[in-house]
Amino acid sequence: MPVDLYFVISGTFSEIYRITPQQNSKTMKKTPSNDLQNDDQQENSRRENEILRLKLSAELGTEANFIAGIPPVLENLFMHNILAIEHAAARGKKIILYEFLKKPDFKYENEIADHLIDQHFEELTEMLVKNNIVVEFIGIYGSRTKYKFITEELFEHPVDDFSVPGMISHYIYEDFHPDHKADIKTRTADFLTQFFDRSINHKSWELADQIVIPDRRIISKSETVEKLQNLFECYTSFSDHEFVIADVSFEFKNEFGMGYAEGRLKYNAISENDEVIRFEGPFKFYLSMDLTWWSIFYFTIPGFEL
Repeated sequence: MPVDLYFVISGTFSEIYRITPQQNSKTMKKTPSNDLQNDDQQENSRRENEILRLKLSAELGTEANFIAGIPPVLENLFMHNILAIEHAAARGKKIILYEFLKKPDFKYENEIADHLIDQHFEELTEMLVKNNIVVEFIGIYGSRTKYKFITEELFEHPVDDFSVPGMISHYIYEDFHPDHKADIKTRTADFLTQFFDRSINHKSWELADQIVIPDRRIISKSETVEKLQNLFECYTSFSDHEFVIADVSFEFKNEFGMGYAEGRLKYNAISENDEVIRFEGPFKFYLSMDLTWWSIFYFTIPGFEL
């Protein structure tokens, strides 16, 4: 079956592109010669992929990492498309999204009656999807708010004046209108969920690169993860766990943001000899805003010491 590959072109706002490789409609009979051809093709793709990785690094400052198991031929297609899109963007000009969509007819939000706004928003969404544009709303908003955002803000957003087959542009409302409390709450909840699952690792994006510990020293994210994994190895599982986030706050000084979340949690830690140890108490998280991202740089959790 076809495999859809996704990647993000860096920028202020998310623009996610999808490439869908086409399958041959004819079924090829399996023969030894075909196997040899396929092996040669895979090996040639591997060699070219190494060259493409160097080009991506040199021209775009990007490191290409792929999910294990993706065939070299698909990696090859993926990297060729990244280069093609970046080169097209460098040659092209910027226009607003409304012009990119060929200036579609639409009514302004204040011209639409309440009983018709859902229909107009649905029609607007369908038009965007037909043009390979997806707008995501993480929070819960009414159709009028979403319609107004698209027609009065997103339509004025600058985009590259080119398109590539199979490319989808993906915009997120909260990139334009951040909900900092919701982001901090989500980051805290995601980290605690991973803690109870004992799945925190070096790829856990909730943690900052540097972590402050109680004696005010700074340790690396890697050291922090190692300490957490050492704790996880002391137990076979965590059970009967729950948490409640009671308070979330944040403040900005110029462009630097500081966030805070606190609440209570409880969980059972099961040892190898089936001993149950109950942990319960308050937790605290301190976060910093790095560009557009909140990350945890200090935390306290019952049963764990940094």
